[in-house]
Amino acid sequence: LPSYRVKGRGNKWRWIETIATNLNEESAIAGIVLNSRDITEFVEQEKVLIDSLKRYDIVAKATSDVITDFNIEKNELRVSETISEMFGYEEGNYSGDWWNNKVHPEDAREVKAAETKMKNDGLQNLTIEYRFQCADGSYKHVLDRSYLILDENKIPVRIIGSMQDITERKRHLIAIENHNKRLKEIAWTQSHLVRAPLAKVMGLVDLLLNYKEDFEDTDELLQHILNSANELDSIIRKIAIQTEKEL
Repeated sequence: LPSYRVKGRGNKWRWIETIATNLNEESAIAGIVLNSRDITEFVEQEKVLIDSLKRYDIVAKATSDVITDFNIEKNELRVSETISEMFGYEEGNYSGDWWNNKVHPEDAREVKAAETKMKNDGLQNLTIEYRFQCADGSYKHVLDRSYLILDENKIPVRIIGSMQDITERKRHLIAIENHNKRLKEIAWTQSHLVRAPLAKVMGLVDLLLNYKEDFEDTDELLQHILNSANELDSIIRKIAIQTEKEL
């Protein structure tokens, strides 16, 4: 029978589902058995889901992000039309396996673990970064924000998500990290390569100042100082050139 409402306790309407079974041929019963159950929570949850899907359609039209709707039971993924511009795929329905295979192999384990934890622990919000494969085989960095929808029994039924392209942001961060790494290498050069000729100069000057009388001819000592100074000057010039290239 079609679902219907009856007024229950507190004058509140409750949704009822009734199944009629014809047992006229059963001599012990010889009639129709009606089995009814309260499905109010299911109907309300279904209404929430419908409202969510309506909002999904509205959001999908208002954002440049790729909006996803994953039906867990059917293992079916619905994606918004922005997937064409962002990744080069057609708008429509895909399987969950298709989506998993597009996640970069180096990120797949972390993404799978986060998805499993979300389902098992009932986490309704999840934000994660990973790389997703485009139709041309290249990868883009995405920021994925997902929301888990539960049924009346608190069982996960859907995951609504948005995929934001953060490739340029990641490239900028990687460039900054590489730049800082090279500057650290320059700093290491300054603290190590410069130290050797500087130590020589300091040692030779100390000999010249404190032990001058022990040397019959200081010209050789002065020549060593000059050589060490030239070596130090050469290193400093190279550091200056390298630093200028990095800045």
